[in-house]
Amino acid sequence: MNRINVLLFLYAFSAIVCFDYESLTIIPKIFAGLMMVEYFIQTVHMNRPRVKGPFNWGLGCLVFLSVYCLISFAFFPYDLPGEAIINIMMILVLSYILTRIVDNVRAFDMVLVGLSLGLFIGFIMNIFVPQLDEFGRTSRYVGTLGNSNLFSLMVNFCISFLLQRYKLYSKFWRSLILIFIILAAQQVMMSGSKLGLFMYLLNILYLVFYIRIIKNTTTLVLVSILILSLSGFFITNFLMDNSEAFDRFRYLQDVFSGTRDYSDSDLLRYNLAVKGWDMWTQRPFFGWGYGAFVFLGGYNLYSHNNIVELLANTGIFGFVIFHAALIQLIVMAYRSDIRRRNSIVWTTYFALMIIVSSFAIVLFIEKLFWLLYFTMVAYLKMHTVPREIPVVTVQQLN
Repeated sequence: MNRINVLLFLYAFSAIVCFDYESLTIIPKIFAGLMMVEYFIQTVHMNRPRVKGPFNWGLGCLVFLSVYCLISFAFFPYDLPGEAIINIMMILVLSYILTRIVDNVRAFDMVLVGLSLGLFIGFIMNIFVPQLDEFGRTSRYVGTLGNSNLFSLMVNFCISFLLQRYKLYSKFWRSLILIFIILAAQQVMMSGSKLGLFMYLLNILYLVFYIRIIKNTTTLVLVSILILSLSGFFITNFLMDNSEAFDRFRYLQDVFSGTRDYSDSDLLRYNLAVKGWDMWTQRPFFGWGYGAFVFLGGYNLYSHNNIVELLANTGIFGFVIFHAALIQLIVMAYRSDIRRRNSIVWTTYFALMIIVSSFAIVLFIEKLFWLLYFTMVAYLKMHTVPREIPVVTVQQLN
């Protein structure tokens, strides 16, 4: 295993484990710095040839966000913290390096192993040292990420990536992946994330009906009945009455039964979205500036909505570039030469998950999202064989 793969594993693992611990955030930064050094060694010292490719809309989006962040800091009438500038700049540099140094499938797997083990550490912490809310109840599961929605989202993203190459793994690794998915069910439920539960259901449907780990119809029916029964059991019995997550599931039950229309959280998100939409209509092209919604929205909160946040802060320009990056993934899959159909389905499925999750969380400022995105870009580039046009001489034509 080469140095790059080891560094990718250590960075992905530490980025998850140290995400919400201020005293430990230096650790992933150290591994990020080592990756930069390794990139410098390979490109400058070893004269590694540069692989040319089409314009990458993901990098274009990050360049735009970085430049706009500097402009907002310098000229716009709100105090954008320097940490926001450093964060987006670091994401840009690391993303660029990822597209250059991830040049083998093992590197792709190392990123997934690092993320999976990092999330598994969070699984253990959630069970043995759960957080408590102000009333002494078991709080919503957050793993090591400090945010239940982000935790649930990363679990589902990680599952979708693991399923991409599921058929190519050995039986041992397939078994580990299935165990991780089964353990994730309880973690997602206890996170209390309604969107996370919906995305987990999508992953299960993808696993059962597209990957088709169960090929016998009778077995499939029995397993479906078992999953439904267990789901009902978990929701009604396994989630304790003193759990904060249980209250959120009880709210869902009330909504479906017609006894409740919305929660305080839903009302707040609706008001944030309305405010963001109103801000965008006033400045539709470039928005109010990077990070402006938090300072100018009147709630001292971000919008909890990736689409609204993009429109309010960066206008239609930033919105188009971000989503062009998602479309480019599908185009790259279409142009790939290896397992094209599987890549097209996978990239389309991932883009769908991004769009769905955009209604609950702001993604374009999250380094973990960009880590997954550019790992996927590098993987698709590895599966596209450059075509050379043969040179035909005059003698051959004659």
